[in-house]
Amino acid sequence: MVPPRARPGDRRQVRIVATEAGRALVPEIERVWAELAEDALRPELEPELRAASC
Repeated sequence: MVPPRARPGDRRQVRIVATEAGRALVPEIERVWAELAEDALRPELEPELRAASC
Protein backbone atom coordinates (compact mmCIF):
# COMPACT_ATOMS: atom_id res chain seq x y z
CA MET A 1 0.00 0.00 0.00
CA VAL A 2 1.32 3.45 -0.93
CA PRO A 3 0.93 5.99 1.90
CA PRO A 4 -1.09 9.10 1.11
CA ARG A 5 0.77 12.31 0.37
CA ALA A 6 1.63 14.47 3.35
CA ARG A 7 -0.41 17.62 3.71
CA PRO A 8 0.49 20.82 5.58
CA GLY A 9 -0.24 20.24 9.23
CA ASP A 10 0.11 16.47 8.82
CA ARG A 11 1.61 15.29 12.11
CA ARG A 12 2.08 11.61 11.41
CA GLN A 13 5.29 10.22 12.76
CA VAL A 14 8.13 9.34 10.45
CA ARG A 15 10.75 6.84 11.50
CA ILE A 16 14.30 7.77 10.57
CA VAL A 17 16.99 5.13 10.83
CA ALA A 18 20.53 6.48 11.10
CA THR A 19 23.54 4.46 10.07
CA GLU A 20 26.58 4.07 12.30
CA ALA A 21 28.35 6.71 10.17
CA GLY A 22 25.40 9.08 10.64
CA ARG A 23 25.38 8.58 14.41
CA ALA A 24 29.13 9.29 14.47
CA LEU A 25 28.43 12.73 12.97
CA VAL A 26 25.98 13.80 15.68
CA PRO A 27 28.58 15.28 18.10
CA GLU A 28 30.13 17.38 15.32
CA ILE A 29 26.71 18.59 14.16
CA GLU A 30 25.78 19.55 17.73
CA ARG A 31 29.10 21.41 18.13
CA VAL A 32 28.50 23.43 14.95
CA TRP A 33 24.93 24.30 16.01
CA ALA A 34 26.22 25.46 19.41
CA GLU A 35 28.83 27.69 17.71
CA LEU A 36 26.20 29.18 15.43
CA ALA A 37 23.94 29.92 18.40
CA GLU A 38 26.79 31.59 20.29
CA ASP A 39 27.70 33.71 17.26
CA ALA A 40 24.08 34.71 16.68
CA LEU A 41 23.64 35.82 20.30
CA ARG A 42 26.98 37.60 20.68
CA PRO A 43 26.21 41.35 20.59
CA GLU A 44 29.77 42.44 19.73
CA LEU A 45 29.82 40.41 16.51
CA GLU A 46 30.36 42.68 13.52
CA PRO A 47 27.31 42.89 11.19
CA GLU A 48 29.30 41.44 8.25
CA LEU A 49 30.33 38.41 10.30
CA ARG A 50 26.81 37.99 11.69
CA ALA A 51 25.41 37.90 8.13
CA ALA A 52 28.07 35.38 7.08
CA SER A 53 27.28 33.06 9.97
CA CYS A 54 23.58 32.80 9.08
